Amino acid sequence: MFQPSDSVRLALGPDAAPAVEGSDVSDVELAFQQACESEFRRVYGYIRYCVGNQDTADDLTAQAFLKALDRLSTFNAKKGPIETWILSVARNVVRDYWRSQRRWRWRPLENELNRPSPEPNPERCILETEQRERLFNAIRALSSREREVLGFKFAAGLTNRAIAGLMGLSENHVGVIVYRAIGTVRNRFVNEEERHA
Repeated sequence: MFQPSDSVRLALGPDAAPAVEGSDVSDVELAFQQACESEFRRVYGYIRYCVGNQDTADDLTAQAFLKALDRLSTFNAKKGPIETWILSVARNVVRDYWRSQRRWRWRPLENELNRPSPEPNPERCILETEQRERLFNAIRALSSREREVLGFKFAAGLTNRAIAGLMGLSENHVGVIVYRAIGTVRNRFVNEEERHA
């Protein structure tokens, strides 16, 4: 899973969530504070998956939590847990980012193709780069909904139930999307490997 940089945590700062002191803190504020701590890696992982760039992911993660804090009064516990609500805010921050960029929103996966490998062996680096390129080509060929579900599932580590709540789908439907998308990626990846063998 992606690791957030210290700059994200610094951007949120100690005052980003309401301080827990005395009886002035509501149950919602306390739940928000706990959710920020427990969901930070999931939110960051999801955003990093979507944008493909650490600096941008750092900025957008901070924006997502600050936006959630600003809109805390709109949270309705009857609609679902606060963790799901925070991920919905993060999802909207990513969508707003791509709208502002006026780009195809999954294009940053290409950034991963040029990522330097820690392996010193040039031949292995070339093979790994080619495999990553084939994998990202297979992922790019999926629909935007399939890519988004896979992002929530594998980058954010959410359960099918949590994804269903975020996207307004049934839990079974999410399972079907994940199963079919993985099968599609696997088949395209294998076909690409056979073509290049």
